[in-house]
Amino acid sequence: FHIFLTTAIISVVGLVGVDGVDGRWADRVPHYVPEVNAFPELMELPVLPALEKTAPVNCSVVDFGAKGDNKTEDTYAVQSAVDTCASVVFPSGGRYLLRPILLSHSNLTLYFELNATVVGWGDMETWNKTSSGSGLLPLFFSDLSGTTMIEHVNIVGEALPSVLPTSAMGTIDGQGWKWWPFGKTRPRPKLLSITNAQNVLVEFMRFKDSPSWNTEFRGDRFSITDNRVEANLESCGGYETAPNTDGYNIGGTNFYLNKNFNHNGDDGIPVFAPSNNVFAENHVSYCGTNSGVVIGTGNNTLQNVIFKNISSYYLNQGVGMKISEPQNNVTGTIRNVTWDVVNIYEPRYAGIYINTFQEDANSCVQPSDPDRPHWLTAVSLTFSNINIYSLSTTANVGCFNCSPVRPCSKVVFNNVNYLEKKKKKHYICHNLLFSTKQSHPSPCF
Repeated sequence: FHIFLTTAIISVVGLVGVDGVDGRWADRVPHYVPEVNAFPELMELPVLPALEKTAPVNCSVVDFGAKGDNKTEDTYAVQSAVDTCASVVFPSGGRYLLRPILLSHSNLTLYFELNATVVGWGDMETWNKTSSGSGLLPLFFSDLSGTTMIEHVNIVGEALPSVLPTSAMGTIDGQGWKWWPFGKTRPRPKLLSITNAQNVLVEFMRFKDSPSWNTEFRGDRFSITDNRVEANLESCGGYETAPNTDGYNIGGTNFYLNKNFNHNGDDGIPVFAPSNNVFAENHVSYCGTNSGVVIGTGNNTLQNVIFKNISSYYLNQGVGMKISEPQNNVTGTIRNVTWDVVNIYEPRYAGIYINTFQEDANSCVQPSDPDRPHWLTAVSLTFSNINIYSLSTTANVGCFNCSPVRPCSKVVFNNVNYLEKKKKKHYICHNLLFSTKQSHPSPCF
């Protein structure tokens, strides 16, 4: 089959030099126009018109009183800049100590110069809560009520010269090490949450030590490129040491992800339903759990997703699919998902992991009640040009745990190989309709 992705070319706010500080950044904000040939079988789409600039074009947070000394709280200064300006610059060298910031309007760019860092507020007891009081606001967030859509939002860092370390990238640091020991016993905030949005660019950013999810994106026409997620970079403890630190948690339509990296304690690129037309390529995942597809609860569809040129190291599973939270009456459908050109190194439990009834990441055992209502339907899954290296003694090449009443169907294995010939490994397969070509060992025999 062929997956046809549709997306829109993203137009970034162009910064025009005016009197004062503005001209300093006019030529340094990346203007992103994805190459059409980067997408397989895409129709060419028009470039969106230039944005109207109704607010002052370019402001520095310093001009609004931010100190950037990692001691003085800069929340009021930064929020004032965001509310006032179309583009807000975090100058180099500053460490801006913040509580949550509302991305309060459309046509907004936050630009981080090299060595500019936002530091999340360190006192857990005084972190701002949601309106209901049951959770904590993300460090940067759009309207959480779902009533106001924002458009043309850009979170961008200065492009990193090859001679500088990645630690010099524009950074949002959540100081998650203070929060992780509490696990799910207390609410933990995300770093960046942009929801109910369209035409969003996130580029050249470093997300460091988020207390919970590093990023959350929901909406239409997102481009997420050249970013890094680093959670507990000194360890490869996964979920046990940095729980729930998802890398790029996405859901919606027309998403493009390219050249991103994550070292974290949970999923790398979880894609939540409902979603349609997602293309992620040139991605590297370290030390988390699953780097594949996650479908949420409810009667939703996730379809037309491509993962291409993916490398995973020391994850629970290399690539895969699961239900995020098992509940009754989950009857969603996953359709047309392709993993192509994937290298999987030392997975803990399975190279490929497909589970349509629960989240359990280390089991391939059928449930005791196989007629339970919350099995998902999975159809047209393609695994192509996949190499799996050095499985642990307890790991399998693949685990397919599908429903006896709704088997996984139209599954294709093409050139899927486990390359450690001295260790005989196999697949565990339940209720799978598949075809295979040039794969070793032969799947599901």
